[in-house]
Amino acid sequence: MLEEIAGACGGDLRRARARIQRQADEIGTGFRIPGESEERAWPLSPLPLMIDEHEWAKIADGVVQRAELMELLLEDIYGAQRLTGNGLLPAALLNGSPHFLRPMVGLPPPGGHQLHFYAVDIGRGPSGEWRVLADHTRTPTGAGYALENRLAVARVFDTLQSRLNILRLAPFFAD
Repeated sequence: MLEEIAGACGGDLRRARARIQRQADEIGTGFRIPGESEERAWPLSPLPLMIDEHEWAKIADGVVQRAELMELLLEDIYGAQRLTGNGLLPAALLNGSPHFLRPMVGLPPPGGHQLHFYAVDIGRGPSGEWRVLADHTRTPTGAGYALENRLAVARVFDTLQSRLNILRLAPFFAD
C-alpha cells in the first residue's frame, strides 16, 4: 500500500498531505472542541492506519462483545435495576449522571434495543495489544469523519482504493 501511495503522489508525501488536507477543507471536515466557538481543521494524513484482516477480526469480535455488555447494562439501568439494587453499581453514580434519563426507566426501548449506536476509539498498549480508549454511544460523529476522510483521500488518489480492494463504508450507512 505504501508503494501505491508513494507512486500515486510521485514520492512527495508532503505534497500529497497538503492536497488531501485541501480536499478535507473543501468538503468542510472540521470539528469544535466543547466550550470553544471556533471550528478547527480536521487533520488528515495520506497514510492510513492499516490493520491486517485477521487482527481486525479479533478487534471486531471484542467490540461486538463490548457492545453486547453495554446493551445488557442499559437494559438493567432502564429496567429491573438489579445492579443498583444489589449494590454493584452505586445508585448515586447513576442518579448523579446528567445522561441518565429517569423518565425512561421501565419504558420499552424503540426497536427493542437500548443501544442504537456504538463505537470505540482504540490504540495500542505498551506491549502492542489493542486497547479501548473510549466508548461512544450517543452521537455517531466518527462515522461521518470516516466517510469524509475516504472522500478526501479518494479525490487525491482516485484509483487507489479500488486497486487495493479497500472495504467500502457504504454498507454501514445503508443499514
